Amino acid sequence: MTAWVNDDWTEAPVIDARDRGFTLGDGLFETILWDGARLRRFPRHVARLHASAAALGLSPPPGGDRLGGVSEELLRRDGLQSAPAAVRITWTAGIGDRGVLRPAVMRPVLVITAGAYAHPATPAALVTSTIRRNETAPSARLKTLSYIDNTMARAEAAAQGGDEAVLLNTRGRVAGGACCNIFIAKGGVVVTPPTTDGALPGTFRAALMDANPHIVERSITAEELARAEAAFITNALHERRTVSQIDGRPLDADHALLKTLAAPAD
Repeated sequence: MTAWVNDDWTEAPVIDARDRGFTLGDGLFETILWDGARLRRFPRHVARLHASAAALGLSPPPGGDRLGGVSEELLRRDGLQSAPAAVRITWTAGIGDRGVLRPAVMRPVLVITAGAYAHPATPAALVTSTIRRNETAPSARLKTLSYIDNTMARAEAAAQGGDEAVLLNTRGRVAGGACCNIFIAKGGVVVTPPTTDGALPGTFRAALMDANPHIVERSITAEELARAEAAFITNALHERRTVSQIDGRPLDADHALLKTLAAPAD
C-alpha cells in the first residue's frame, strides 16, 4: 500500500509512537469516494476538514488543489484510478509529550491513503444501539479520530445481525448512525435530525438537502423512528442506501416519497 505521509511517498508508512492522533485520537479525517473518474463532493470535504481543524485549534491543512492532486496521484500509483475507491485524508495534531495538553508549537501530520471500495449490494438493517451520543461533544459534530463510540455501536449492531447502528442522543432523540446520517419518511415528508441533536454534518447529507430543499431538518424521537414508514442512510462512500428494517421491523423499501428525491449535482 502506498501512502503520502508529510510530503513523502512511502510503501511502508510509519507513524511516530508519540503522535497525538495515535495516542489520544487528537485529529481529524475525511473519507472521500473516488468514482473512477473524480473525487465526489471534494470541495465539501476540504471545507469541512478546514472548518473542523479551526474548531479544534489545529493548524489549517493544505488546500484542496494540493490534497486533490496528491489523492489522484496516490490512486494512480496504487492502480485504483479506474474503479470505485475510498480515499482517506488524516490530519493529526502531531507529536506531543506525555500528557493531554498540546505542545506550544504543533507540527501536524498529514497522511493520505486509499483502497478499493465496493458499494453495498443490499438494503441496510438497522439496530438501535445501547450507546448514546453526547450531542454537546465536539466529537458529535466533527469527524475526529476519537471514534470508539461509533466502532462499538457498529460492532453491537453486527452482533445482532445488523448492518448499521442507530445512536440516540442523551435526550433520547435520534442522532444518526455509527457511520452515517439517517433520513425517515413519515406523514408525507422526509425528515433528518439536526446537527444540534448530534448528527454529523455529512457531505452527502448536505448535497442531498441542497438538491431537495423540502427535506425537513428536525428532531426525531425514538418513538417516531419506530413508526417510520421508510428510511435511508447516507454517507460519503455508499451515498444513499435504503433501509430494509429497524430493530427487526420491516420498512417499505419502495416507498413512493423516496422515489421523488432528486440526486445531488455533486
